[in-house]
Amino acid sequence: MLETLRAHHERIRACLLIHRELCSAVAPEGGRLVLSRLRLLTAKAERSRFLARHVLPLLEDSADGVIDELVTRLAIDHAARQDAIKAHLKRWDALSIERDWEAYQAAATRFMASVEERIRLEADALGPTLTRIGAI
Repeated sequence: MLETLRAHHERIRACLLIHRELCSAVAPEGGRLVLSRLRLLTAKAERSRFLARHVLPLLEDSADGVIDELVTRLAIDHAARQDAIKAHLKRWDALSIERDWEAYQAAATRFMASVEERIRLEADALGPTLTRIGAI
């Protein structure tokens, strides 16, 4: 389970690398940028489904107060980040990106930092916990 989570994290990091490269361009490459963003969002969604279907139910079954707090913290963090993603996507459609490339670059940089922060949170919190309960 932990190895699968790590594989999801690596896929997201690979998507971030490509998106970061595209966002550093002088001008937006519309089609490539939209595809890159779609791939990143897909990777994140697949990781979220994996957590919801496999990791969190396993942790919830552990009947451990510390783990319960961790699950709650991750769920609250996930909900807040989902709201931020929805707002980002609503604000930054393809036309808005074209019109205000520099502002999009700044917003995308913040978005990507948030994704990286979430990966670190999951690795730091779930890695030791999954190892402790033998879900490697």
